[in-house]
Amino acid sequence: MGTLSLPVQVVERMFSALRESSKQIHAEEVIPTYLVETILQFAFHLHEAERMGLLCPAVVLCRGLKWPSPEREAFKSYPPRNAYAGQIMTKQKIMLNAEGSNDGWEKTYTKHGVTVRRQKVPGFEKRGTANEMFKGTGIINAPAFALFHMLSDAQVKHEFVEHVETINLLEDVDNDTRVVHEIYKTPTRWVSQREFVFLTHKCRVPDGRYVLVSCSLNSDSWGIATPSTKKYVRGEIITGGFVIGPDPGGDPMKCKATYIIHQDMNGSLPGFICSMIAKEVPMTVWDISQWVDKQNIDFATYNCRKFHQHPEDSPTDI
Repeated sequence: MGTLSLPVQVVERMFSALRESSKQIHAEEVIPTYLVETILQFAFHLHEAERMGLLCPAVVLCRGLKWPSPEREAFKSYPPRNAYAGQIMTKQKIMLNAEGSNDGWEKTYTKHGVTVRRQKVPGFEKRGTANEMFKGTGIINAPAFALFHMLSDAQVKHEFVEHVETINLLEDVDNDTRVVHEIYKTPTRWVSQREFVFLTHKCRVPDGRYVLVSCSLNSDSWGIATPSTKKYVRGEIITGGFVIGPDPGGDPMKCKATYIIHQDMNGSLPGFICSMIAKEVPMTVWDISQWVDKQNIDFATYNCRKFHQHPEDSPTDI
């Protein structure tokens, strides 16, 4: 289907008509699901476009009322609807609370514009290598929805995390949830390599923030021994990932990104070494900031399909 460009006034009249139609149908106590979903999707996309200043002078609609926008797709993925939903929601709540307030957090340092904080985690006092949670917060030169989409592909981690050796997808649970196996390089031959088997889920929560959350799983279901070989030590991601929100300064082409990590390195590493490693992990925000800047992307015309398009894929314009 071709691309239809509509003036803002026409779009507003269309939405008004849809809204009035829904009221009339509601009065008759018959609400077709497809109409309700269409109205909600249209309203959501219209709001996002207005917020981003993209409705002037025209709105482009592709393939009828189906927008290939990362905002809409992220919104549809909340709440999760799979066997891990309870676990995902619990970890999301922890991350959102951690990102939303600095109460109880101790400032550790600020470097390259990223502020790193730490907090003791209740219930983990006896786990010396996992009794603290860390978070790093900084501003990245990309809109929140674009950064969320860029980070949604697990393989891009190779481009900004130098210590990751392999990333293997074990299972696509659904469009927003995956099980991943990662192996990390060791900084010295005296320290064993670490590996992690974990669940990762991406979504946009009702308050507008984007969340990419990870937590470890028992690997037996995928035939991976614990650890997979004697060469590795199986680490545990208790809670980890990103919370992405709007720029506090109001710049629509920037966003605030917070990387949160609560992990257990396991093995025989002393607690102070694990703490030294953990407090550096939130600097991933700085690594991503540099990576995004190197992409040299014009986010005013960001094409989410082309960004993750593989060479063998045929080009498809949005």
